[in-house]
Amino acid sequence: MKTRHAIKLYEDFIKSKGFSRETLRKYVGNLEIFCEYYNKIEKADDVRDIRFEDLNDFFVYLKKKKNQKGELLSSSALSGYNSVLKNFFEFLVKYEYIFNNPFNMENFAPAKKMSLRKSIDVDKVLEFLNALEDGTDIGIRNRAIFELLYGTGIRLSELINLNVTDVDFGSGKILIREGKGSKDRIVPAGDNLLRILKTYISVVRKKYLDENKVFTGALFLTVKGERLGSQSVYRILKKYFESKGIEGICTHMLRHSFATHILERGAKIMQVKEILGHSSLSTTVIYTQFSLTGLKRIMKKYHPRENEIYEEMTPEMRDEYIRILTRLDPRC
Repeated sequence: MKTRHAIKLYEDFIKSKGFSRETLRKYVGNLEIFCEYYNKIEKADDVRDIRFEDLNDFFVYLKKKKNQKGELLSSSALSGYNSVLKNFFEFLVKYEYIFNNPFNMENFAPAKKMSLRKSIDVDKVLEFLNALEDGTDIGIRNRAIFELLYGTGIRLSELINLNVTDVDFGSGKILIREGKGSKDRIVPAGDNLLRILKTYISVVRKKYLDENKVFTGALFLTVKGERLGSQSVYRILKKYFESKGIEGICTHMLRHSFATHILERGAKIMQVKEILGHSSLSTTVIYTQFSLTGLKRIMKKYHPRENEIYEEMTPEMRDEYIRILTRLDPRC
């Protein structure tokens, strides 16, 4: 069986499992990079001929490979390749496209370090949002975009897929259609965010539609009246923070910041989990970044005389939460 045909079979399989388009793109991309390497080095193109040694050589190659910034691939990137290839060959064996798994239960990538995600300080987020409001159409649109990202914690991929009809101004809720894992969910929207969205829709979005004589349900539009893309949003954020001498900022940090900031101000962990659309508590805990003071405040809730956390968690969930936090910060 040709390697590319095997990849197509696997792609169809994971599509049926409800993976997001971004996840599909990443998984298939990793497999195609392996396929290209294998075809070039081994001068072969049959998935049944792939051996353990071929996989080992591929990971040796990856560990020397540099990304677009000229940096070696991170342990996270290597773990991604490891996971994708492992699942790929398990799929081929399970459905009898091959009979021997060349992965051989090996872990070719270094273990991913468990670490807290980065967030942006509240003051810097507010400064950024206020700087976007310059009275221009672009400024109004950009303010609405980033107020929505920070105000709800939704993913960038979810934001660019929003339609106007997904915002319910009456109830103050936003429908996220087919988020990660193809799951729909509802997120709350505050009065300030709704006010900014109303201004953008009535003033700027309407103008873009009328000037370009187009009709689309997309919430956020380019000046040409087309659905706004993720790269455009990323460039706006990056340009602003780099102008302030701050490097390494990405749109996902607004999601981390949203979760961290509302948790530090008293939101319950289970409420944050539901808003973010996480399937497990572990993901939510790792996702948020606490100062040592914040960690101590939350850990204090586990004391028998501080029973708030007992009301929202089962004993098993509390034990898991404590275990995760202790691994993240041994000082706790």
